[in-house]
Amino acid sequence: MARLLQMVATGSAVGIAATSSWGVAGAVRSTHGSDYSEDYQSNRLQNCDRESDSNHTQGVYDFDANTGGGDGDIEDSNGNNGDCAQTGELRATIKRHRTCERNLLAWDCDNWADTKR
Repeated sequence: MARLLQMVATGSAVGIAATSSWGVAGAVRSTHGSDYSEDYQSNRLQNCDRESDSNHTQGVYDFDANTGGGDGDIEDSNGNNGDCAQTGELRATIKRHRTCERNLLAWDCDNWADTKR
């Protein structure tokens, strides 16, 4: 990502910056160890498993930060292979999200990341 930002800053990769959708400035990232979820354009979320531990990861999103649970989730179940699971365009603005990892008996989730929207 640093290389992409460097190329954008120098103007040498304007085409790449225009077509790249994830990892842009302003996105909020929630983490669980090396695993993470990241929002984009306020209504999309990607979840990335970055640990080779055979545990699935999940990005949970919430449209109303004042309520208890999430409104949906996206799961990366294929391990640390460089790909991330991504939602399509969601029906509302993501107000917060968090990253969870599936352990033996249950999902273990870190704190909510507020998108400030």
